[in-house]
Amino acid sequence: GAWSAWTVVSPSIPWQPRSALRPWVATLRGQVEHGPSGPHPADPARQRFVYVLWHEALLAAFLFRRYPGHVLISQHADGELIAQACERLGVAVIRGSSRKGGARALLQMCRLSEQSHIVITPDGPRGPRRRMPEGVIQLAGLVGLPILPVGIGFQSAWRANSWDRFAVPRPFSTIHFHAGAAIHVPPQLDDNLIEAYRQ
Repeated sequence: GAWSAWTVVSPSIPWQPRSALRPWVATLRGQVEHGPSGPHPADPARQRFVYVLWHEALLAAFLFRRYPGHVLISQHADGELIAQACERLGVAVIRGSSRKGGARALLQMCRLSEQSHIVITPDGPRGPRRRMPEGVIQLAGLVGLPILPVGIGFQSAWRANSWDRFAVPRPFSTIHFHAGAAIHVPPQLDDNLIEAYRQ
């Protein structure tokens, strides 16, 4: 599918001008496998999703943006750096997490889900790495949007010495995007069914 690389700012250096990174971004290539639910990201005027991807791949996800979406970013210090980077790039953010600002973020997501995709890194902001929490399942049932899991793989990447091993793709490498099957979560699930959908 079509994939457009655009300038990103590393969350660790949010002050760096976009123009300084354009040569790096221009070397990156993307390959997209859309999966059974059609081309992604979908046109939100037709179909909206709760997109989920692991926290370590958030930077790569910035390279893949064609339709409006809102990214949930935590309110802790690391989240502030990422939020600043998003805002410089024109990526809309929602601030909050289960630990801080969760109620306000939930209200925002409910309102925005009527017109926009919601993008969540379910294992952020502090892990455990690559573990799906129950809250994402409950959110999807509440707003009535299917969950669309997105796998992101790197041909070659630098990895941070952090809890999530945050990935920065190396120049001239390929980023692989794989959109899984949509998961439709019914509302008002009991605990056993929530756990089944989480798994």
